[in-house]
Amino acid sequence: NGITGTVAIHDLASAQDTPLGKDWNGSLRDLQWRSDGRSLTGLGFEDLSPLFVDVDATSGKVTPRFAIKGDPYEFSQAGDRTLAFVASTRQQPEEVWLSSGNKARVLTDTNPQVRDWQLGKLETMQWRSSRDGTILQGLLMLPADARPGHPLKALVQIHGGPYDAWSDGWLGSWHNWAQMLAGHGYAVFMPNPRGSDGRGDAFAAANAGDWGGNDFQDVLDGVTALEAKRIVDPGHVAIGGWSYGGYLSAWAAGHAGPFKTAIVGAGMTDL
Repeated sequence: NGITGTVAIHDLASAQDTPLGKDWNGSLRDLQWRSDGRSLTGLGFEDLSPLFVDVDATSGKVTPRFAIKGDPYEFSQAGDRTLAFVASTRQQPEEVWLSSGNKARVLTDTNPQVRDWQLGKLETMQWRSSRDGTILQGLLMLPADARPGHPLKALVQIHGGPYDAWSDGWLGSWHNWAQMLAGHGYAVFMPNPRGSDGRGDAFAAANAGDWGGNDFQDVLDGVTALEAKRIVDPGHVAIGGWSYGGYLSAWAAGHAGPFKTAIVGAGMTDL
């Protein structure tokens, strides 16, 4: 899709490349050398969560270290391997965190007011593609007072990229609308269709030259699964997003689907 690429170490003496994480199912977002010159610390993304990894510079092997929440793309590393990064939780917006070893602690508290808010309930979910059986993943935010068996008006929010992904965490910002809409009684479904990161190179490239094809069907299959579970009211479903999310929302407006409203943010409408 023009965004993904292979991360490798290039040896100047031998002119050989060592791909990093070739046999790992996640995606690397940031890498920093350690003082030994033989290994790296990486910030990656796998399934629905960011995580720190150890990377062997000789073999390129990636070993998961510990998972965090939020949507970080960079970090700072001290000489003693202490890490500083920005992360969130399901109940707390982004703050500065510090990690020594495999445990992390939050250092700042810039939005204490959210502890008094009635927050939505975030769940992970899986469903299967109707076309080829691929197992797909996403997130579902429900209002705090949601009751089983009572279908809700819903927004399907599409992430940008398309090489990006919804990540388990706070989900409340100018382009993460889930907490805000849950507070107004909406269910918010956030799918990671093919083309998303966190599932390996083949999955990331699976919608190359096919924007609005199988990836859009992945989204529709997720909505169908939610309707079957009586979570979503099929008569009150909207779709929206930013950048590629805007593109796919515009695509939805011109194609068959359950959507009554499309919210197009910075979407390309003529490729």
